[in-house]
Amino acid sequence: MRRSGTSLFAISRPFLCYNESQTSPGRASALAVAVNYRKVGLFVLLALAVVYRRPVLAAVLPFLVAFVLAYLIEPMVMALHQRLRLPRPVAAGVTLLLLVVVVGGSLVWVMMNVYNELLDLATLLPAHQRTAMRVANDLLQSVEELFESVPEEFTAYLRETLNSLSQRFVEFVANLTNRLLGTVAALPSAAAIWIIIMLATYFFSTDRENVNNTLLRMAPAHWRPRIADARDKVLVDLGGFLRAQLIMLFISTAIAAVGLVIIGTRYWMVLSLILGLLDVIPVLGPGLLLFPWAAISVFLGNVPQAVWLVAIFVAQFATHNLLQAKVLGDSVGMHPLLMLVALWVGIVVFGVYGILIGPILAIIARALAKAGIIPLPGSEPEG
Repeated sequence: MRRSGTSLFAISRPFLCYNESQTSPGRASALAVAVNYRKVGLFVLLALAVVYRRPVLAAVLPFLVAFVLAYLIEPMVMALHQRLRLPRPVAAGVTLLLLVVVVGGSLVWVMMNVYNELLDLATLLPAHQRTAMRVANDLLQSVEELFESVPEEFTAYLRETLNSLSQRFVEFVANLTNRLLGTVAALPSAAAIWIIIMLATYFFSTDRENVNNTLLRMAPAHWRPRIADARDKVLVDLGGFLRAQLIMLFISTAIAAVGLVIIGTRYWMVLSLILGLLDVIPVLGPGLLLFPWAAISVFLGNVPQAVWLVAIFVAQFATHNLLQAKVLGDSVGMHPLLMLVALWVGIVVFGVYGILIGPILAIIARALAKAGIIPLPGSEPEG
């Protein structure tokens, strides 16, 4: 019976091999169709995410922030866990507590001072409007004295234009002040979001390996190595980018604050924060505010103030360009032109928040391209 079974298997083996070879093209076709459906489904999901970007972003952003924050605090958590022999949950809790006390306390102090300065600015807006109108009239009078033979129609048109620009400038400052006041006033109501972020960060940090493995298991088996590679690249590049931006923001804001305090600017804290944020924009950056301010100072006869304002811009510009390469290093390695495109696309799609979202999405796309998950021109997956 054993010999019979062996001979039967030997006889049927060619037929089995023949059937497998015959069906392999069908299997390949079915796999190709499945891959195509998967690509179409992924494209549809991405399209829906773009169309409904605001609710999707509002729902996902707290957990993305928590995931990145858990990665950023990982070195300190590991130090407490390994050197002090603290259990990982305790180490994560202590790290988050220090983060909340130090960073949160500093932010509360800054926001309270900014809020008080904005209230003061809103109260004095009528006086600033009168000053702006006086500057416009003085400018018009200077033009009339310079060109005595200017036609009356041109003078009337110039006067109307200057008055309109002055009015629009005051309205812009008022709207900006109201928006900033609304943002600062809304911070306490956003406490629930920050609580969710802190809790999610704690769980991401304590169960780091389990979370990573669970997320990887959601992907097909043959995609998991690429996804893990892309995840590591995104976290490294994103962590380097955020650290570099925070360092550059702190340095630029400190330079602006020192310069504005020296020249005796009343709202130095608000203005230094604005100048620090503007430094994110390549090339011009703080010049968008400092150059018009310096021009007005020259017109009003306050040349020393104008010189100081230009000096603040030069200091910020030089520091940004000298330290950017050293601070960023090879952690991100994105070309400035690509960063500029990412900033502009982010602003167009997401508004003001696109200044941060655009570069982050560019970093993610570059990491996915390097891992071979999405095809981009000139990109090859790194093995």
